[in-house]
Amino acid sequence: MLLSYHGRAAVVADLDAELGALRLLPRPSSVGFGDTVGWVCVLDGVCVVLYVGDDDRFRLRIGDREVVVDDSVRVGWTRQQRRCVLAVDSADMHLEVSYPPPPPRLPDDMTPLVEDSDEDFGLFVSEVLGDPERMARVAARVRSVRDRAR
Repeated sequence: MLLSYHGRAAVVADLDAELGALRLLPRPSSVGFGDTVGWVCVLDGVCVVLYVGDDDRFRLRIGDREVVVDDSVRVGWTRQQRRCVLAVDSADMHLEVSYPPPPPRLPDDMTPLVEDSDEDFGLFVSEVLGDPERMARVAARVRSVRDRAR
C-alpha cells in the first residue's frame, strides 16, 4: 500500500503492513496526492505511520508498535519549548514519540492556507485522529482509491 511522505511531495512509501516493512520510493507521476492510503514521517529517528487498513480502520504505528484506532484510543500532542510529544494510549499499550519542533515559519510567509499541522506530522496525526468527521472523510477517500485500483 502506498503512503504519502508528510512534508516531502516527491516521495511515497510502500508499506507491507503484515511485515511492517516500509520502502521509500520516488513518487511515480501516475500517483496523485489523493492516491495514497495514509502518511509516513520520521520524527527524530522514529518512523511514524498513519494509515487506513483494508478493513477501513485507522492504524497508527510508532516505531515497531502499532495500535488500531477505535473509540478507546486516546491521542495527545503537546509542544514544550524544545520538544513536541505525540502520545497514544490504548487499553493494551502506551506509544510515544518525542521530537524537536519544526522550525517556525517566517513572519512574512505569504504561503496561503498553510497550517501548523502541514509542518508538524505529530500535530497532523493528533488533529486527524481527534476529529471523527475528518477521519470519516479520509476513510471514504481511501475506499475510493482502493475501488479504483480494483
